Amino acid sequence: MADAITYEAFKAFFCSKAFDVIGNGSYRSFLVRCRDNNDEWALQTHRHISAVTERIRGVTVLLTQLRRGPTSGLGIACKHIITNTTPPSHSACTWNVCQISGQHSADCVELTRSQHKTACPVYVHIKYIRFLHLLWFVCKIEHVIRNYTRHWLRDSKHVDGSVAVMCTRFSEVCAVSSERWFCRS
Repeated sequence: MADAITYEAFKAFFCSKAFDVIGNGSYRSFLVRCRDNNDEWALQTHRHISAVTERIRGVTVLLTQLRRGPTSGLGIACKHIITNTTPPSHSACTWNVCQISGQHSADCVELTRSQHKTACPVYVHIKYIRFLHLLWFVCKIEHVIRNYTRHWLRDSKHVDGSVAVMCTRFSEVCAVSSERWFCRS
């Protein structure tokens, strides 16, 4: 198994995605230029980002392999999780068959509510919800970070100043958030 992702690597990944939103897409090219100039901080940041990105890709590859089995209950549940832009949610437990285990249970929750008439709801036992939330979070982490940053930018007290000043403020204010996200994952 690969080495665990460190908090430093996750924070570099988190901040790079956020800084790219703050700078309207300019941070990535700035980082690449600095890396090409052999700036040590940029080389280290690039290594961290690559490590996290590779780990996410590894999870996605495993899920793709699971989904290839047409009768794989876990694969079907994972497909619904990673193809939705919103995290899995549920309102109440119901009697149904768990998509993952195949067992009948009164503690099943509906993962998706069909917006299309041809889509079928997916039910899983409530004990799998934490796993599915974490799975969605890992697969959609860039989406979550970008939306988190956009929300932070909408707060009027953060938009004054240069991009560098805003990135510094974001780093200071959001260090707690990135640490909390890292520890929960």
